[in-house]
Amino acid sequence: MAADPNFNNEQKLQPAQYDGYNEILPALRTQVVAFPGQSALVHGDSHYYKQDKPLTYDNGQVVAKFTRVETFGASNTHWVAATIDPHDANLFEFTPRIVTGNVNDR
Repeated sequence: MAADPNFNNEQKLQPAQYDGYNEILPALRTQVVAFPGQSALVHGDSHYYKQDKPLTYDNGQVVAKFTRVETFGASNTHWVAATIDPHDANLFEFTPRIVTGNVNDR
């Protein structure tokens, strides 16, 4: 996915602002909960590396089998390695990889 879906209104949008993801996130949650395995969503947008579990049930409890990863990009050109281990209950492991040539240590 390209844009940050703004889970749980992380961007603190005013109620009057239209956010198309308000319609997509409930459908995503329904699909993730129905799927028997782990799910991951990788997106860009602000391009600051982030890995979390932002999808929640209606009661506020985290959907543990869902992981979101926001990738690097723009002025932070690095990458993220994904390891998938079918023998691990968590299935996915994401590791940020810093490209030393792209680091400005001023």
